[in-house]
Amino acid sequence: MDFRTNIINLDYNVLSNDMDKTVRCLSKQKNEEVFKTTLIIDLINHLWDQTHLFLQINFLLFSAYVIALSVYLSFEDRTLPYETVILACAGAFSFAEGLQIANLKQDYFKDPWNWIDIVFHPLTIAYVIARMLGTEDELVRAWISTIILLFGYLRWISYLRIFKPTRNLIQVVVTVVNDMKSFIIIIALIIIGFSFIFLVFNRGRLYGYYLYNSYGSLYGPVDDDDSSSSEKFFIALIAFLLNVILLNLLISIMGDSYAKVLEKRIKTDSLTRLDMISEATTFLRFLRRKKALNRGFLVLCESLNSTGDDDDDNAGDEWEERIAILKNLLRQSEDSAQKEMKALQHNLTRTEEKRKDNEEKLQQKVSSLEAELEKMRKEQEKAREEQEKQNEKTNEILALLTEMRQKLIGQPQNKVLQN
Repeated sequence: MDFRTNIINLDYNVLSNDMDKTVRCLSKQKNEEVFKTTLIIDLINHLWDQTHLFLQINFLLFSAYVIALSVYLSFEDRTLPYETVILACAGAFSFAEGLQIANLKQDYFKDPWNWIDIVFHPLTIAYVIARMLGTEDELVRAWISTIILLFGYLRWISYLRIFKPTRNLIQVVVTVVNDMKSFIIIIALIIIGFSFIFLVFNRGRLYGYYLYNSYGSLYGPVDDDDSSSSEKFFIALIAFLLNVILLNLLISIMGDSYAKVLEKRIKTDSLTRLDMISEATTFLRFLRRKKALNRGFLVLCESLNSTGDDDDDNAGDEWEERIAILKNLLRQSEDSAQKEMKALQHNLTRTEEKRKDNEEKLQQKVSSLEAELEKMRKEQEKAREEQEKQNEKTNEILALLTEMRQKLIGQPQNKVLQN
């Protein structure tokens, strides 16, 4: 046997913080080559083996829950035992979803299957409680029951991802639905447009009749016995558009989607299992308060071939694989460093531009203040000169007043002496 080990010492218990960070990191990995390496494949298999049994038990419990719910919704009268069991199951699954939200936070809402859980379990609880309180609106009950069953069976299908054959098939269906978004918008607009055209030619019926007939033209001939020649022309046109062009386009879209899933089946299979591992660990952490340590190395065991050339080939493959991983990591680190360097250069450039702008503005303000000070100094000197002139004039006036006063005082005295 050929023993190989990675150089990282980790706690490989699925409930450990090391594995939690590893699973989160791998779930965000977009490079498919990472999931083709032997170390990553064996690590995911190791974690899957620790959670697979719990996921199977969870699948059996949910299956029993959906079957019991289906039987309960088919009853016309209330049955308290069924209501009690369904409320308990719905409450337990809602509590489990709350644990996932607390653990995964924003990542929880990235999985479309979790949105079904958010609607399915609370709606089931609300329906059972409303029925226990005596709500008798049959139409509302029928609609809510339909929504509950639809969401319940969709979620039941998602649990089949535990098994490899159905896991790939479900991924194909999900990929096809995602790729059909643009196609659905186009076909919906065509159906709505032609339904209005038929309504314009014959207003004797409600719009819903023509809308349903336009939609029915997707799957076969339309009842056109009462149609005029103009309507028959448009019926032939919509049949050509929907049945010949768009349906063939849909087939090609489905083929491309299937090829896309097959091409990336290793990555999609790994990511799907990582999502389920993350979901299972949330519950296992709650059930197992004490974590058993499983720290060590991940050892890979491979059989050796008899010839030395094969040994060299295996060793070469091993080193090529490790070199490829190192190149990948170095390339990612280099890209990240370049992005950070560009961001720093951009920030420095912006900071320098702001500094220059601020310096220019400050210089302008200083120049403006200096000009204002010079102006104020000149005005002050001018005011001082004016003040001095005013003082001189004042002194002259005072001197004149003094002289006049003396003359006025001296004149009467002379007149008295003469008398």
